[in-house]
Amino acid sequence: PFYRKANQFNPNNAGLNLKIGRCYLEGAGSTYKIKSLEYLQKAYKLDLRVDADIFYLLGRAYHLKAEWDKAINEYKKFQKTFGPNTSMNRKSRTVKRIQECKNGKELIKKPVRVS
Repeated sequence: PFYRKANQFNPNNAGLNLKIGRCYLEGAGSTYKIKSLEYLQKAYKLDLRVDADIFYLLGRAYHLKAEWDKAINEYKKFQKTFGPNTSMNRKSRTVKRIQECKNGKELIKKPVRVS
């Protein structure tokens, strides 16, 4: 709530938009997670170098919104930022997310009704 209040006075601050986007992305409930996308997009638009993880965060937001191709694209951009000292955990997590998106694309083709 404090970030949103600050955003009323300074809506074009990339860092602030990033923080709001992260809060929504990591918050409880799918409604909040979906809201993260608009703030993350704005943060990136305002400052292309707003955060080293911006592509991962955008990928996550698209992923949770079931926009598989956009998510994969952002995850692949994130992979391009990897250097020789990038942790294996970060690398494998990103590969896993890409595979989840590919799985989502396939599963959505044949929906299964469950109860």
